[in-house]
Amino acid sequence: MIWGTTWLGIKLSYKGIEPFWGASLRFFLAGPLLLAGFALRRPARPPRGFELALGAFVGVLLFGIDYGLIYWAEQHIPSGLTAVLFATMPLFVALIAAPVLPDERFGFGHAAGIALGIGGLVIVFRDQLGFEASDLLPMLAVVGAALAGAVSAVVMRRFGRHADAYFLNGSAMLVGALVLLSLSLMHDERPALPHGAVAWLATAYLALFGSVVGFLLYFRMLHSWGANRSSLITLLTPVVALGVSGVMGERVTLEQLLGTALVLAGVAVSIWWRPAPSRP
Repeated sequence: MIWGTTWLGIKLSYKGIEPFWGASLRFFLAGPLLLAGFALRRPARPPRGFELALGAFVGVLLFGIDYGLIYWAEQHIPSGLTAVLFATMPLFVALIAAPVLPDERFGFGHAAGIALGIGGLVIVFRDQLGFEASDLLPMLAVVGAALAGAVSAVVMRRFGRHADAYFLNGSAMLVGALVLLSLSLMHDERPALPHGAVAWLATAYLALFGSVVGFLLYFRMLHSWGANRSSLITLLTPVVALGVSGVMGERVTLEQLLGTALVLAGVAVSIWWRPAPSRP
């Protein structure tokens, strides 16, 4: 629900603010909040070396490369096409997790659920799926972002079980903010602050709820539900965003409602599917 509403938050907060700079500002605000939370909780030990390395790795891959590719691609292709392409992330997670995470097997039921969910998104955003040859690079960038998100999810699931969620996410966001700031400077973006109370409230929402609360919940889900089921978020957030658009007065069609039902059915199949036990 939180990440499905961040699309509106980005739209409200980044008016007059260029994309890479806006994304880096979000994480420059959120990272210190998480590190302050880590310090206030009086941890029994300082961060260990593997937590520092994991935070740097996740920061570059997830908050830097993943968000950087998405923000760049959305300047060139419609958000609906971006949502459908990024929905390939659960498939990447399943393929990467299979040899790395013994308790996360990939089978027909999970694959069928992912396919059903992606098919539902294709129906929901059918009118935004047209593209030209010049759109190929942005489309590949979105698929690359999905792959980066998948690798980071599997790595956090495999190596982050004993890491402190506040420190790992906070340090990763600061590293990612530096990567995004570098991209902003490379693209000659003009640093600017949000204009007006609405933009500031939206920025605060993105930093506090979209980043701090959202990623703490995601970290907890990743280690309780596993990487495969947690990755299904990428199917649900576009549907939530569509619902928010409807509440804001935009027209929602019967076709989009049908697509939404297929997405929910696909997520349900993937969540409830259990692979047959291995033969001894």
